[in-house]
Amino acid sequence: MLIMDRVGAGASYTEFYTMDFNDDFVLMGHDGPVQMAIAEGRPVLRVLGLCHGKRGYGLSVEFKIRMGM
Repeated sequence: MLIMDRVGAGASYTEFYTMDFNDDFVLMGHDGPVQMAIAEGRPVLRVLGLCHGKRGYGLSVEFKIRMGM
C-alpha cells in the first residue's frame, strides 16, 4: 500500500462482503484509513451510535471506488 501511495495509484485493504455479477455490483468494506486516491467523489461521513457491537460513538467513512481501480 505504501508503494502504491507513493506512485499516486492508491490502495486499500478490502474485504469483499457480497458480489452480484449479473447486476455488476460488489459490496466491499475496509477497516483503517481511507485512501482518497481510489475514491470517486467526496466521502460520506456518518456518526455511529453503535460501533463494533458496542454502544458509544464511532465514525463511518463511505465512498465509491473509481472505475478501473
